[in-house]
Order: sequence, then C-alpha cells, then structure tokens
Amino acid sequence: MFKKDMFNRREITRPVPASSMADIAFLLLIFFMVTTTIVDESGILVRLPTWNPEAPIMQLKDQNVLSIYLNKFDQLMVEERIIDADALPEVVRQFILNPSKSPTLSTSPKKAVISIKNDRGSSYHKYIDVYDGIVKCFARLYDDKARERYGHSFTSCTEDEKSALKTAYAMIISELEAESEVLNGELP
Repeated sequence: MFKKDMFNRREITRPVPASSMADIAFLLLIFFMVTTTIVDESGILVRLPTWNPEAPIMQLKDQNVLSIYLNKFDQLMVEERIIDADALPEVVRQFILNPSKSPTLSTSPKKAVISIKNDRGSSYHKYIDVYDGIVKCFARLYDDKARERYGHSFTSCTEDEKSALKTAYAMIISELEAESEVLNGELP
C-alpha cells in the first residue's frame, strides 16, 4: 500500500522564486566587477607615417645611418663598437649634429636615420633603455634649439614652434626585424 501511494501521488512542483535568482545574479555580477582587474597596457607611443605604396624607395648613404645593435647578451653595439647605454644619447647627438664635420657622421640633421636592430634573445627592458636613450637625445636637441631660437624651453613652445623644431631635427628611427643568432651572439 505504501508503494502504491508513492507512485500514484502527483509530485507537487514548487515555483522557483525569480526574485531570489535575480538577486543572486546581481550579486555575482558585482562580485566579478569588484574582483577583476583590467590590465592597463603600456608601450612605446610612436606616431607612424602614413602608408603610401607608391612612395619611392629611398637609397640612404651609409654616412647618414647610425646602426645600433642589441645582442642576446644585452650588449649595445653602435657601428660595431660596444658602448654603455648611458653613453648612447651623446653618441646619437654627435651623429646628428656632426659638429666636427666628420665624413663618417650624418651630413645633415634632417637626413640622419637611427637604425635599431636587436637579437630575439635580448631583453625587452634593455631594448626600452636603448629606445629611451634615443628619445632623450632628441628631447635634448629640441630643448637646446628652442632655447637658442626662441629663448625658452621646448615644453614652453607653441605648437607651431614645436613643429618647426621637429622638422629641423626629424626623429627618424628605423627598426629592423629582430633576428636570432646574428653574429652567433658573439661580439666581433
């Protein structure tokens, strides 16, 4: 008799309270919004030139290109000479300005090209140090020229003055694709 009643009895379905489910969903939403973090991507801010497929390929004189190479041991080589990263801004400055009119340095600040190449084994931190050294050099060039030409710092210049200074000392940086085992990771 017990079995008979058990199978014949209809199961009573109870409604699921929708308000409680909405509350739980809301609490879960708040929980994930509070506990997750959004990673702020950082990188090097660079304005690239507009792409023009019909632009002629320019041949550069070796004299106007400063070759910088960062090997897998994080050693900085400028024109195949090892230098300290702290000396890089001054080396770049001398190359661009060429005060001694050396035939191995740039013929004009407008024609100077800085070429950076790194080994895939080099560290990102060291690469950023190299790039930062180049940018510091140009910042110093802009500031010196602003003081000479306008009598105040580059940061105090108007947009037109800044544009004129950036035209006088164009920051042309050529980044070559990273390679593995260039020079077999050894210094010449």
